[in-house]
Amino acid sequence: MDAVTRRLLVLASLGVRLLKYTACLVFLVNLRSWPLSWHLRVFSPLIALRLRLHLLRLRLLFKPRHVKQRAKAQWLAALSPVGKSPFDVTVAWKGWASPDDCDYNLHLSNSCYAKSLDSARLAHVLKCFPTFFRAGGWMPLGGTHYTFLREIPILARYEIRVRIVSWDNKWLFLVAHYVTKSKRSKTQKRAAKQPVAEHRLPPTPPEHDTRAQQAPVPLLHTPATATPQPAHATPDARCGSVR
Repeated sequence: MDAVTRRLLVLASLGVRLLKYTACLVFLVNLRSWPLSWHLRVFSPLIALRLRLHLLRLRLLFKPRHVKQRAKAQWLAALSPVGKSPFDVTVAWKGWASPDDCDYNLHLSNSCYAKSLDSARLAHVLKCFPTFFRAGGWMPLGGTHYTFLREIPILARYEIRVRIVSWDNKWLFLVAHYVTKSKRSKTQKRAAKQPVAEHRLPPTPPEHDTRAQQAPVPLLHTPATATPQPAHATPDARCGSVR
């Protein structure tokens, strides 16, 4: 075997090895898109809740039956936010823009907003209604609407904060905010470190100020939800000279 053939065999071996490493790297980068990885992320709060219940049963394994029932009822009651306003419950789900969730613009793909919202929505439901599914309940998705205000760059961490805003006889209406940590530019950081000098304008002499010759009239804007009043019930605001 001549030297050229041996060199070709070495190059071929290196090429095969490089392809193997590249394939492994691609699989690792797309780890979050592997089969069943989405299901694991979505149902991880439910799995954790079930594990807590099994641990409780394990601790009560040798207890009397009435003690088990009372402890289980207390545990389920402690999970439910009874007496708390549903508008005050906000659940934050934390995630990050992995490479497999980003597009060619190197920011979170539009389709992955819904992908991440599935996990945040189930976490919110389990926080507000932990015993609903245990009682045979089911929550279908009626529809979604997205408003994109700012991009989430690749590898950036973000939170999805979900809360209830309203409901009717059939549907719950949720609002989810995708929140990222703002990065201040160097100019903003430099300006924040420097003390801000106060700039005050000199007062206008009364003889040159036309507004000083009139009485101040407050400008009040209130929502039109009260009972309408007739025109004669509200006196007109008139401007008079200041003496």
